[in-house]
Amino acid sequence: MRATAAAPDGSLSGELAAGAGYDTNLFLLVAAAPESPLYRPYSGPFARVAPAVTGGLAGEDMRLELRLGADLRQTEGSGALFVEDVQLGLVRPEVGPFDLRLTAVGGRFDATVDAGLRFSSAGGVLQAVWRAAEGWRIIGTYRLARRWFGAPERLGVTRDLTQEGELRAAYTPLPSVALGLAASYVDLRSEAQPAPDGPGMSGAAAATSGSARLQRPSVALDASVVLGGAATGHGSLWLGALRTEGSTTDLQGGGSAALSVRLAAWLDIFARYDLLVDRRRGAAAGEADFARHVVAVGLTARAATTRDSRAIRAPGDSSASRPRTRFRLVSPGARAVVIVGSWNDWDTTVPEQSLHPTAQGPWEAWLTLPPGSHRYRFVVDGHPVRPPDAARYQRDDFAGEDGIVDVCQDGVSCEVGPSLPEEVRPAPRGKPGS
Repeated sequence: MRATAAAPDGSLSGELAAGAGYDTNLFLLVAAAPESPLYRPYSGPFARVAPAVTGGLAGEDMRLELRLGADLRQTEGSGALFVEDVQLGLVRPEVGPFDLRLTAVGGRFDATVDAGLRFSSAGGVLQAVWRAAEGWRIIGTYRLARRWFGAPERLGVTRDLTQEGELRAAYTPLPSVALGLAASYVDLRSEAQPAPDGPGMSGAAAATSGSARLQRPSVALDASVVLGGAATGHGSLWLGALRTEGSTTDLQGGGSAALSVRLAAWLDIFARYDLLVDRRRGAAAGEADFARHVVAVGLTARAATTRDSRAIRAPGDSSASRPRTRFRLVSPGARAVVIVGSWNDWDTTVPEQSLHPTAQGPWEAWLTLPPGSHRYRFVVDGHPVRPPDAARYQRDDFAGEDGIVDVCQDGVSCEVGPSLPEEVRPAPRGKPGS
């Protein structure tokens, strides 16, 4: 008898962010400082549209993801900034206490105010997530990016190479609270192309034609809190230094504050403020401190679909020949609750695995699962939660527990959640999508 491997499960999701705001230093999006050849002064209103589509294929112990994204910012009097990118990622979950992700990245930037600002980029990202203990994750990330500029004779830079390393500790003391502390280091090395002044040669390009290296160490602290109902708040603070070879050393700091409110399962409204302040030490003549303030409001819409070879069906589906299993969770104030489990490699993109609030209060979902024993847990507003009323539990290697559900073999409905405790405890944030 030949063993037949299960077909990979596919998923497709899309997101569209649209909004408007005011930016006091827009070109710092792509320029390290006002001396960068990519910098152009602009302070004023902007409108933004940012669509993205992500497709995925999940096998027994691997997931392949392809993401296509774009970001268009239209200004008043300084043209449009357009960024497009493609990402191809390979995810390998549960390699011992780690989850691993390897991503290849490519992109293109264009600014209609000056065709000479165009550049293309390619690189990669390697990330490892260590599920250190219950509620704790340690994330190490390395990014590598090469940029090629379309008009090196005008910009004074042919290409550059950026390397970035980040070590981040994330802690979830409660399902509604997430905290993070990160340290990062950026190293940018450019291949300069000195060029004489002439038509189209900006002073910034001439000034930076001799620059070869830029370094930026920084530390950051951030927090996300579910404020109750459908609202979530986010805040961050960071402090760093910007060192340019043969030039100044800048002390930098900043942060952000954001509030999002879920209007529907597929739609959020948001407001956000970002700040960057640069203070220069030993500045040369003509070099002054600078800052950036950004205020933005908008909407974010999402949609998702999936093709699961291990079908999950709702009650009343005449094609559901396997038994139906009910999952319930009491989580007052939650905005969204989903269930993830070993039956489909902990995939969070399956729409049918979303729980819905009932008139009695608990969140509830009915799933049709293959017969046998399965590990599972809930994800509440993006944070994993240990099932409080599982029939039994299985400890993993990281001081956490998954619930175990036994699916009946005889076609009789099985239920999970006969008791409904008032509180739930967070579980390790380690599985994909958690």
